[in-house]
Amino acid sequence: RARQPGERPNYESHDDSQVLCHTIAHIRHPDPMKVVGYISNHKVLALLDTGSATNFISPGTTQLIG
Repeated sequence: RARQPGERPNYESHDDSQVLCHTIAHIRHPDPMKVVGYISNHKVLALLDTGSATNFISPGTTQLIG
């Protein structure tokens, strides 16, 4: 289903390991930017959301990288 205006994406439903990063620069963008990176040689998907002031990392990613 399509997101409603103002509704935040559900990041936890994504199947890939992911790191959720927020507050990058001072640029506002309505949707997060996806960036592929590596943590301890493990491929992760970072979602950069400049509209939040908190950082998150999924439990699955923390288990993967130890």
